[in-house]
Amino acid sequence: MTACSRLSEPHSRLSDRRSVLRWLLVVLSVVVIMQLPTQWASGQVLVTGSVRDSVTLLPLVSAHVILDGAVQGTITNRDGAFEITLPVLPATLIFRHIGYNSVQVTLGPDDPRVINVSLEPAAIPLPEVLVTGDNLATGIMERVIHRKLARRVHLESYGARMYSRITLRHRERIVLISEAVLDRFATSQAGTRDIIRSMRSTSDFYEQLGLSPAPQDFSSDHVPINGLIFFGPTHPDALDHYNFTLAGRRRWGDQQLYDIYVAPKNNQEATFIGRISVLDSVYALAEVDVRPASHVVFHPGTRAWSVAYRQSFAPADSFWLPIDLRMEGRIHVEPEGEATSPTAVEQVARLMNYQINQAVPAAPFTRQEQLQVDSISVFRDDLFLMGLDMVALTAQELDAIDDLLRARPLTLRQALPATASVRGSEMEARSFHLGDRPQFVWPLIGGFAPWLRYNRVDGTLVGVGTAFPMGERRELAARIGKSLVFDYTRVAAALRNQLTSVLGTSVIFERDMQPQNGTLIHTEATNSLSARLLARDYFDWYWATKVRLNASYEAHGIRAKISGTYAVIDSVQTQVRRPWPHKREFPTNSLISPGHHKSFELRVATGSDWQPYRIDPQERVEVRVEYGDAPENRRYLKATLFADGYMSTLMRRRPQSAGMSVRLLAGVATSKAPIEQWHVAEGSLGPIGALGTLRTVRNRRLIGRKLAGIHWEHDFRSLLFELFRVRPLVDQKVSTRFGAAHVYVNDEWIHEITLSIARAPLRVDLSRRIDQPGLFVSIGLAGRR
Repeated sequence: MTACSRLSEPHSRLSDRRSVLRWLLVVLSVVVIMQLPTQWASGQVLVTGSVRDSVTLLPLVSAHVILDGAVQGTITNRDGAFEITLPVLPATLIFRHIGYNSVQVTLGPDDPRVINVSLEPAAIPLPEVLVTGDNLATGIMERVIHRKLARRVHLESYGARMYSRITLRHRERIVLISEAVLDRFATSQAGTRDIIRSMRSTSDFYEQLGLSPAPQDFSSDHVPINGLIFFGPTHPDALDHYNFTLAGRRRWGDQQLYDIYVAPKNNQEATFIGRISVLDSVYALAEVDVRPASHVVFHPGTRAWSVAYRQSFAPADSFWLPIDLRMEGRIHVEPEGEATSPTAVEQVARLMNYQINQAVPAAPFTRQEQLQVDSISVFRDDLFLMGLDMVALTAQELDAIDDLLRARPLTLRQALPATASVRGSEMEARSFHLGDRPQFVWPLIGGFAPWLRYNRVDGTLVGVGTAFPMGERRELAARIGKSLVFDYTRVAAALRNQLTSVLGTSVIFERDMQPQNGTLIHTEATNSLSARLLARDYFDWYWATKVRLNASYEAHGIRAKISGTYAVIDSVQTQVRRPWPHKREFPTNSLISPGHHKSFELRVATGSDWQPYRIDPQERVEVRVEYGDAPENRRYLKATLFADGYMSTLMRRRPQSAGMSVRLLAGVATSKAPIEQWHVAEGSLGPIGALGTLRTVRNRRLIGRKLAGIHWEHDFRSLLFELFRVRPLVDQKVSTRFGAAHVYVNDEWIHEITLSIARAPLRVDLSRRIDQPGLFVSIGLAGRR
């Protein structure tokens, strides 16, 4: 359970009590202040203002405003505005920004409480010949890494107070503002722990998007971002992972900064690209301005992560540590497959009050989680009332936060609703297909989904479908199609009702051709291509008019569905002898026993959605149990197990580490089960194979009442080409895979091995049956992950 999900439960239960407690704290604070001496009370002064570039007059973001002679300070927001509470007047404020001359402003008791400052860009005289290039930058970075290692030897522990704010926007509208006060404790032996002490949030779904209130430290060896671990630019082996090039010099006060471009040396590791700034006198990081390199691939739910990170550093007892973080960009994350739209994200953070080499509490280190919640402190929520200096809210944030706090907290789907085309595709896919959501769906055209199919019974079938929302919780989908050969009109209608957030029902009526034994790996769409282009119809077919009732439950990572089906089924004959221009004839369609068919089925699954053509790593388990009454009084019981697993094996710190994928398929049916209900061991469909198919079994399915199969493959990524120094293939991310299949069906075992070469989105497989001669070539889909 994540930190914020743990926080949301008591927050929802105790929101009224917290509101009362906050008002009591406010009243008590007022009473206490009224009893204090007048001189002390009047000393608390709120100062606001802005910082701009004196030349362009544009706001300066993340400019530091520091109280002279104290650790107190703040930074400017995206509008260049700031606010800071001073303990007493007079006081001197220092305004500082890298690349600009610092300014000091003394504020007396009678001076205005609003300060607007303009900073001048620092001019640095350059020599007539400036030596640039990789060698100089590499030499600088060698010193930076050496000095960092030498300093960190003496850094046994530290603590710091942090303020963080995350703001999310959907089409320029702010949909979330979350502020947190945290304590960071770190030791050289046990690592880092971040403790949330106080929180004010309009909602808490940001953690589902891979965001964390705890700011990263880009001077550390490894930097976590959205589930990946990046090599930091000052990692001890940074010279093996990055190219460094001197870009220029800037002034910082009376010292000089080297600006250095940083770019990844290869596309195998999780690395950054951008610029870092090094202070020449101490060879320490002064600023980082980077973003994840374009080759980095995040987890499957992340469709886009275009985010820039900017961080400044300052000395704390001679140790250079981060003092802020600004993250800004756009992300598109669909957690657990939930359709959402992209969002603009901004995070601003301050790190202050460093306590170097002092005792840190032991309790946080007794737990493994880096981000933890102090529930008692969060319940009091008094740190914001104590006048902690925060980063000022922008004008837009001030306008939005009151409205967000007055309304009910937005859910992820409410805040980031999917676009109309995505919603329509989702409705069509989930309503029409009786099994799992299909891996691929037709795109909508003017709000309608095309329906195309080809087989030896229908010939060419064309149709169209659409979905109609009926309020927030209901949707009606319908489609109609016509075969150019088989003279029955195809119709289907589905009514889906989401009763609660976890419980839903649906009623589906369908009058159409159905594949015998259902579909498992290969789909009707790929079969249509094979039948039309290669004259290979993979399925046998039967006609069905049926009604299906479904009740589904989904919560806590568990998906369950119980279904009842009543159908009238009949055999059909082959209508198309051969597809033009092929001379090969289709085989005869197998017949079934016509009559009435009734069944009840229970499905329970956990993990990712079913992905027949397995492209990316999956982890899932699904169990299906079906009881049916088929024609000729054939009552049967059928049980099926599907399981997918993945385990990283080699080079685990890479975004795409080497790993082992496993797919397990097993099932059993009682003796009276009709043949169209037997289990299926899939072969290749023409040249198309996938994990879970027998690639040496061409254009046919093996069916039996008992089935057991394990399919596995190890993806070595580009390690083989790296070993033999074939650099072009490494740069193109060409991978090698070795796998095997072991399947028991019809009282016999089938064993085959496969060697594959892959580069997204395609792969080529060379397979051999263990007990038979011959090599078989097939193709398939390959993902980037």
